Amino acid sequence: MVEYALRDVNKPIGISTYQLKNALPESLKGNLPTIEELKTQLNIYQLKLKKDET
Repeated sequence: MVEYALRDVNKPIGISTYQLKNALPESLKGNLPTIEELKTQLNIYQLKLKKDET
């Protein structure tokens, strides 16, 4: 769980405290991508960036 504020989006964001949870709450499971989906999207973006560099 993280609490943060974005008063000025031009400055870095810092986190002073955090807690790790063992499981994602059921209410969020259907609303967030899975780890596999995130990995797939990151790979796609990585390939696009490499393609744009050439």
